[in-house]
Amino acid sequence: MQKMSILSQISDISPGFLLWLRWNAYRKGILHSAKLPHPVISVGSIIMGGIGKTPFTEFLAKMLISAGRKPGILSRGYARSSKELLVVKNGDKDWYLCGDEPLLLSKRLPDVPIAVHPDRYKAGMHIANDVDTFILDDGFQHLKLHRNLDIVMLEGSEYKMGLFPFGLRRDGLWRLRNLDDRSRAIAIFPENKDFKNMINIPPKNVKKFHRHTVIEGIHPVGNFKKIFPASTLAGKRIFVACGIARPERLVDTVKSLGGNIVGQLFFRDHAFFRINQVGAVINEAENAGADVIITSQKDAVRISELNPPDMFALAIRTEIAEKEDFFKTLQDILSAL
Repeated sequence: MQKMSILSQISDISPGFLLWLRWNAYRKGILHSAKLPHPVISVGSIIMGGIGKTPFTEFLAKMLISAGRKPGILSRGYARSSKELLVVKNGDKDWYLCGDEPLLLSKRLPDVPIAVHPDRYKAGMHIANDVDTFILDDGFQHLKLHRNLDIVMLEGSEYKMGLFPFGLRRDGLWRLRNLDDRSRAIAIFPENKDFKNMINIPPKNVKKFHRHTVIEGIHPVGNFKKIFPASTLAGKRIFVACGIARPERLVDTVKSLGGNIVGQLFFRDHAFFRINQVGAVINEAENAGADVIITSQKDAVRISELNPPDMFALAIRTEIAEKEDFFKTLQDILSAL
């Protein structure tokens, strides 16, 4: 069995014990998960933010559509100001009411209903007549809702991390070792990384696939449909500004496109949207002699109404290396339900 780091072992004792107790209560039927009338596919992880759940949710929805299904997405709507149940379609809601990630998904998936509410069962029942498959976005810890398939996004270094607040993990490694315990499961790893230290986490019988990021181009933050080739960034002096969990990934992507980064300004995750913040970014970019400012699409949905000049969002999507095998696996699981 893979050895855990000392920090991981210590931090999993408490509050890890409470998480383990809750998980076992659902596992043994002491607590019960509510069941929706259609299959539920959960997309989640055991670490906090920045692992690519939102792009993968988009990829999964498109794959379900190509299989002839009508997916609906269930989202908590993190950091939104409203508490009411909202359904987002065609990108027609304000981000602060529904959350930036649901709105981004709606812009990328205009015909897919996205129900936003902390109670995902309630959200699912609200759109049940319009869909035949539910995608539970960021749902690995949402044990209140029964799922037919768990898709878990992995980074490969989870075994090194401590449990929050000692590290970035928000769940114990036992969740990965028991992925196939209550529902079918699939593990998604980044492509071209060495995972020999994760060989038994998750179990060998859990199917494993590999994801990679495709860069579609860049677009003005106020216009998601006007896409320019990413190659236009080559040789440009670029200022990077964003409010995402792992800004270094955006920086690395810009560098890979041949951009010359002359400055950067980062904000807390979900926290880049105020007019004074945008003003500070523009001023620093001008002082650095930048030709263009690059941000993420999640940031773009928050600042699109401000539509600052020379600020563009990097448009990306997720793909699976073993796409045909993944598609067949998904169809086999759903047809067996």
